[in-house]
Amino acid sequence: MLSDKIGLGLDANYTNTFVDYNQNTTDANGDPATYNYKVGRSVIRAMVRMNVHFATSDVLDPYFNIGAGYRTSSFYFDSSDPNYDASSVSYNFIPFAMRVGAGLRYYFTDNLGINVEVGFGGGSLAAGGITYKL
Repeated sequence: MLSDKIGLGLDANYTNTFVDYNQNTTDANGDPATYNYKVGRSVIRAMVRMNVHFATSDVLDPYFNIGAGYRTSSFYFDSSDPNYDASSVSYNFIPFAMRVGAGLRYYFTDNLGINVEVGFGGGSLAAGGITYKL
């Protein structure tokens, strides 16, 4: 916390999403064959984040947040088909990530609670976890 209402932190995440499927076909000799195909995307993000806390009490701690930083992304393609040209494509039109969101911490004891957060931009749409304060 920089003050009673402003917090600063680091938000870093890695995501990897893919689709994996099989295709029943014939090989070059006309024999039955099953080939596996995999298409995926991975993203790495690291952002500086600022939380603005408002209407805070001993039990509830709602906040808005905004973050900005670095992002890189790549697609990959793979197959067991010997005639498939597997490749990987990296792209970074602008290696910049930004995120805005809102969250709430609920303390069920003086030091232990749960938190939920929703946001748009770099990262997940919703997150939650356990909160501990000193």
